[in-house]
Amino acid sequence: NKITMKYFYLLFLILLLGNCTPKEQSQGTVVDFGAFTKISDNQLLEQYRFVKLETNESCLLGAIDQIEVFANKIYILDSYQTKSIYVFDKEGKYLNRLEGNRRGPGEFLMPLCFAIDPTDSALIVKDHQQSALLRYALNDLSFIDKIKTEEYPISFGVIPEQEALAFYYPDRGNNDYQLRITDKNGQFIKELLPVDPKSKVLHGLGQNFYVYDGKLNVFPHFSNTIFSITPDSTTQRYHFYFGDYHFPDDEIFQKKEYNSQAIMSEIMNNSYVRLMAPYETDEHLLVKYYVKRQVLLGIYNKKKHTAINLDPEMVIDSLHLGTFPVPIGFNHNEFIGQLTLDIQQKNRIMIPELQKLYYYEIDHAHLDFDSDPVYQEKMRVINESGLVIFRDHDHLHAHDP
Repeated sequence: NKITMKYFYLLFLILLLGNCTPKEQSQGTVVDFGAFTKISDNQLLEQYRFVKLETNESCLLGAIDQIEVFANKIYILDSYQTKSIYVFDKEGKYLNRLEGNRRGPGEFLMPLCFAIDPTDSALIVKDHQQSALLRYALNDLSFIDKIKTEEYPISFGVIPEQEALAFYYPDRGNNDYQLRITDKNGQFIKELLPVDPKSKVLHGLGQNFYVYDGKLNVFPHFSNTIFSITPDSTTQRYHFYFGDYHFPDDEIFQKKEYNSQAIMSEIMNNSYVRLMAPYETDEHLLVKYYVKRQVLLGIYNKKKHTAINLDPEMVIDSLHLGTFPVPIGFNHNEFIGQLTLDIQQKNRIMIPELQKLYYYEIDHAHLDFDSDPVYQEKMRVINESGLVIFRDHDHLHAHDP
């Protein structure tokens, strides 16, 4: 299958969030994102910057399924289209690639997630088809070794400074716990976190672990809770409420006549939260969550103890970013969003996130378009491709009625 050439831009965001919905304290931290708020992007963003990822024949990304930033390098996994991990420097220059869909020694077939182990300076890839972890040196991506895993875990994480790994297992009917802790060679240490019947339906992100402030965290499937993990225990850190939305009730998963397909059909036909993905910095915690096919966003200010609930499609575009970019990763105090330009044959152009060419009846002469990177990139694409844009505005005013 051919990959359409795409130009990926990473948008690094620093949030600015004022007083919104108050929160309450409990075991861990309980956050209720409350009702949806209409707000403009310049009220949300303190700073933003763009990183254009280099595009050439060696790095034809199909999609960004996981992104991690470590030691001034950007690591990106494309799980399904190219089955590869790409490495870029902090300016977006392409550096290296681990190519998948291969069967040789030190190669992987189906990379569903990866993790970085700073202690061993290693990049670890989980190959679901081989039920194994493959370790590579961070400096040159040379192969180190392969670790077999038991019973096909969904995902894994490295417990920092503990010489241990954590594996996530859904409810398969024969396991009592969701987490299995091993040493770095795969030797069993302990099981943690009692199994949740909701997890028997395989619906969630390829990677549901993340590291923040030197601690490994996990967010189980169909759960509104984040747990921190040590080799001996788990601790509830956050528990979320999403205003009028909530995860499916236990009864749906317990109906004997329901299989996974029937359960997902009921979830998709009703307004349930079906999965979430948290992204955490020192200042904020963003929770991207899905209701039916809609992507929504909860933002919690950890220092001011305030929260807000957003529909990204409804955020007012004052900064000319197009639809407000939902997060795909984080880096220190920044969140990472994504803008994509698709260049197709015969100069036909698709711009999924930048497609809105707004018309204003009043000229905004005060806006500084010369320093606006989104505007400049739109103009570059338009000029280089010979694209013609027709504005059907005055003609509409001539209609009667």
